[in-house]
Formats: sequence, structure tokens, C-alpha cells
Amino acid sequence: MTQHSLSLPTLALATSTLPDALPDEGTCWQAVQRRDRAYNGRFWFSVRTTGVYCLPSCAARPALRRNVAFHASPDAAEAAGFRAAFIVATLFAAIAAILSAALLRNDSPNERKESWASPSSTSK
Repeated sequence: MTQHSLSLPTLALATSTLPDALPDEGTCWQAVQRRDRAYNGRFWFSVRTTGVYCLPSCAARPALRRNVAFHASPDAAEAAGFRAAFIVATLFAAIAAILSAALLRNDSPNERKESWASPSSTSK
């Protein structure tokens, strides 16, 4: 089987442009079996025996179908009693760090506009 790496832009694209409706269970299960990155963000799946949830493209050992449940969001999976898999927790931490850094760099829209307006003043 081919392992797929998940990049932040792929996750961001999938979560911001795809419909909110959870696909039917058959479609979800097929996506998990194929580790289909196109479904990242459309749904999350959890495994009862491990107590974790992950993205459809998760490269972990495949779970038995009877142990798998599907969720519309990470919040829904957590409400059902599951915790984020290591890769999911790592992605959430990376996204939070990127957003925090962006907020720290850009205190207000006026400051950003001034710094963009005069690039020669920053090149001294």
C-alpha cells in the first residue's frame, strides 16, 4: 500500500471547500480503505478499539469495519468519547502555531497597510 503524506494546504483546502454533509457510511468506509485524501475534512473516522479518531487518509493499520464509526467533525468525534490520533493532534498544533504567529506579526490592519505601502523603508 502507498502511504500518503498530509500537508497543511491539503487539509485547509479540503476543510474549507467541501460540503458540510457527512457522506454515507459506504462511501466513508471505501475512502478509509483507500486512504483517500480527497475526503480529508469531509468526515473523520474513529476506531472503538483504540479510542482515537483520524482523517480518512490515515496511514495507520486498517481497522475492522465493525470497530469504525464516522463523524462530521473532530468535535463530533470528541463528543462521542474519542481523542485525536497523534497525527491529527500534531496537525492541530501546527495550525494553531501558524495562526498564532500570523496574529502576532499583524497587530492591526493599519500597521500591515503601512508596512506594505513603503517597502523601501524596511530595506535600510
